[in-house]
Amino acid sequence: MRILNTLLTILLVLCAGCASQQPLSNYARPGDTVMISLGGTDNYATAPVVRKENLSVTITDALSASYPVKVRKLFRVYSDPTSGYEFRSRASGLTSNDAVLRPHQGMWLAIIDLVDGSDNPLPLAVGASSLSVSSPDLVSTSYYSGWSWTNGNLNNIPLEILAGTGSPNPLNYLAPVNYEPATSLEPQPHVQVTVNGTPNTFVGGASYVFSYRHDDFGNGLAAPYVVTTTPDPYIQLGVNRTDQGDGTTLLRVNIINPKGFNTDDSKLDLIAGMSMLGNLRFSIVWSNPAVDDSNWQSSLQLVSSDYFDLNGDPITGLIPQLTKAR
Repeated sequence: MRILNTLLTILLVLCAGCASQQPLSNYARPGDTVMISLGGTDNYATAPVVRKENLSVTITDALSASYPVKVRKLFRVYSDPTSGYEFRSRASGLTSNDAVLRPHQGMWLAIIDLVDGSDNPLPLAVGASSLSVSSPDLVSTSYYSGWSWTNGNLNNIPLEILAGTGSPNPLNYLAPVNYEPATSLEPQPHVQVTVNGTPNTFVGGASYVFSYRHDDFGNGLAAPYVVTTTPDPYIQLGVNRTDQGDGTTLLRVNIINPKGFNTDDSKLDLIAGMSMLGNLRFSIVWSNPAVDDSNWQSSLQLVSSDYFDLNGDPITGLIPQLTKAR
């Protein structure tokens, strides 16, 4: 089973608003590797990032014996920008299932091994089994209440156990990505910057100034960098750094949409190039794991933030929110 080759196909077909109905593949031997989807970023995730350390997966076999399985990798993928989901989810006026979804969502995928804590194949009985996913970062409910199809249930993901014993897929090398491409897909440590509040007019964008300590992050490629956390094509991001000469750097971030951000998270005028207010967000990412949940606020500080309307005039009603997402 070549999980990563399969993944490239999955990116073309997965609906970012749906949770998993079955793993890929839906059958395996004890010791094998399978992949499951955990749902869309905004429909199922309760946090900016689903953390692997918060994720618990168990399997119950045909004889009702339950075992924890190993969650090896957890990462998010986004749909092709030319896909039907990306096109239809932007306009609530379209008669389409995709049209009820929030646009630009990512899909969380987990690669799991059917092994114990010592990487030994689990003693699973042959036949129908089920996986159960638990995490404070996820909501295991159907988003489509009362609709005709069977939506995913993270508490009962069917998996057929075959006779024999397998081994974890090495997941090594998919030219020219990386020797361990799945490892490279997992989120780095980062802070997500969002806004709270409701402005009284369309938002044109925002300007932020941060200060960070060189010794905590490093210089060059190790320095914190800024990325958007949504594939919204109409958002523009600008970044500038100024060394203060005292061991700190000022990091200036401008995020704009010339057509504006809505005053709420409705889809009003998205088809005309506007963005949802919830997409007024970005992440500051770094590589040093020593800057963690307990100390990042001493290494990185928000100095100022300003919000402006479509004419560039200052507006009020918005408050910046920094969340250590990973």
